[in-house]
Amino acid sequence: MSNRCAALGQSKRALNRPEPFPPVIARDRGLSGMLSREVLASRQFCRKKILAALGANGSCARICTGAKTEGPHRLIRTRFIYMTAAIVVVVAGLASRRYRNQLPSFLAEYAGDTLWALMLFLFVSMLLAGRSILARAACSLVIAFLVEISQLYHAPWIDSIRQTTLGGLVLGFGFLWSDLVCYMSGVTCGSLVEWGIRRLGGEKVKTLL
Repeated sequence: MSNRCAALGQSKRALNRPEPFPPVIARDRGLSGMLSREVLASRQFCRKKILAALGANGSCARICTGAKTEGPHRLIRTRFIYMTAAIVVVVAGLASRRYRNQLPSFLAEYAGDTLWALMLFLFVSMLLAGRSILARAACSLVIAFLVEISQLYHAPWIDSIRQTTLGGLVLGFGFLWSDLVCYMSGVTCGSLVEWGIRRLGGEKVKTLL
């Protein structure tokens, strides 16, 4: 009787003890657990990326793959801002020519060329939107200096272009060293204003320019 009770107790303990998994099943469970941890880590990484994008741009501009979903729209918006500013500067430049007799002599003499260089910087920024301020400023100065140096060349065909209103505004008439100073002043002014706006405007302005 005692032997039967002992055998029954051993059988009960054997049933209650968890049976170890075969090697293949154990390996599969370990692999699945590792994959689950990988998936969880990937989800947490994506969540952090999305939250970072929401905090920086106010919208889900980036996904976990790092793609920019609003890049083209932002570029169009930036170019529109530069174009609008350039049109305002063009109007101011034309007004400085038209009403130069009513302006102080210093402004009447140098405002037009300075505003022309500022307009050039804004148009270059519109075409090269996304480039650094330094790169756009350097490109604008090179174009402005080349245009001024071209005024040393006189031929009937180019002088006839200069006689037109648009040609005279774009190409000018005669080379002056003071014009180079005005060009540097206009481009520097535009660069410093944009740098100040970016620096003081915060993240909201950075998303526009």
